[in-house]
Amino acid sequence: LYPGPLLLALRTRVPVVPVAIENTHFMWPYSDKLPRRSGKKVIVTYGEPLDLTGLYGKKGATDEATHRLTLRLATMLKQPVPQGKPHHKDE
Repeated sequence: LYPGPLLLALRTRVPVVPVAIENTHFMWPYSDKLPRRSGKKVIVTYGEPLDLTGLYGKKGATDEATHRLTLRLATMLKQPVPQGKPHHKDE
């Protein structure tokens, strides 16, 4: 996860609504230039808003908010929680 959206949410003091999107890799694999029909349904799940009230103005708030969102998304997707720092292709 990129921390930018959570930093914005913390600065504007708004809750974050987690959104989990599943099965997109069947429709648009990384190796393909264009999407295709796959026969699989894309599933979009909206979670309960993530309350960040206790983190406003605190040092390390962005990292903690990112961790909380990661936990929530992992739960929504029924996947294990990723360990360590994420590696982004553009870094």
